[in-house]
Amino acid sequence: MAFQKKRDYMEVKRDDFVCILAGYTREMGAMLDMNPGLRDRVQFYVDFPDYTETELMQIFEKLCRENRYRLTESAVTVLSDGLERIVKGKSQNFSNGRLVRKLFERVRMKQALRSSNSIITDADIQAAFTETDIAVMLESDTSVKIGFRP
Repeated sequence: MAFQKKRDYMEVKRDDFVCILAGYTREMGAMLDMNPGLRDRVQFYVDFPDYTETELMQIFEKLCRENRYRLTESAVTVLSDGLERIVKGKSQNFSNGRLVRKLFERVRMKQALRSSNSIITDADIQAAFTETDIAVMLESDTSVKIGFRP
């Protein structure tokens, strides 16, 4: 069977084809609005709410277990406080679980530079929190201001 256009093939094979689009809600809506027929072709929408600071902490702890790292009690406190601040001040570009993976990789690097053991300390986490892209997320007000301070 010869198909004249790719869309003809996609229509015939639509029961065998899955396309998953993922992204921020507003940006995904704008993308779907760019082509009038595209929104009609998307059959299902699944909204995944952002993780809470407790859930983000659980993800970080899971990454530690999977990679055979242990957190000191003070590290747990620093991490928990930092994640709470990030969630409370999150911007529209909050990266959710991706933030925790990035933070874990940074912490792991700081720990490796400091020691050959598998213990993550509060100093490792504080060092990762000082990196520019993560430090910005710790600020409670991430809006850009132009002008003079009163």
